[in-house]
Amino acid sequence: MSRQSWQSDRLGGGAVVGMVRHIHQVHRERPTVGGALRALEQRLLAGGQRTALRNAWSAVREDQERAAAHRDAERALRATGAVPAAPAAAPAPQPTPRASTGPAAP
Repeated sequence: MSRQSWQSDRLGGGAVVGMVRHIHQVHRERPTVGGALRALEQRLLAGGQRTALRNAWSAVREDQERAAAHRDAERALRATGAVPAAPAAAPAPQPTPRASTGPAAP
């Protein structure tokens, strides 16, 4: 793709399409949605914001994986009988009546 067609795509409103074509030509592989989103992110966000966003998503994925591993381990332990099932929620405490300090109601 020539530089002129790249600029005409960008100026004509097809910036994302142009970026996908550019990515495809540079890497010589099939463009992906993720690649297009990364290219768009690169154009819109400053470097520090990109890094922060990437780090945040990595942390979210790690938390999800850790939670899934915890659930799997808990299920396996329950299946073997090593850990009893979670207890049912305790009933809510009942309010205690207060002693009246004033005159009795008629």
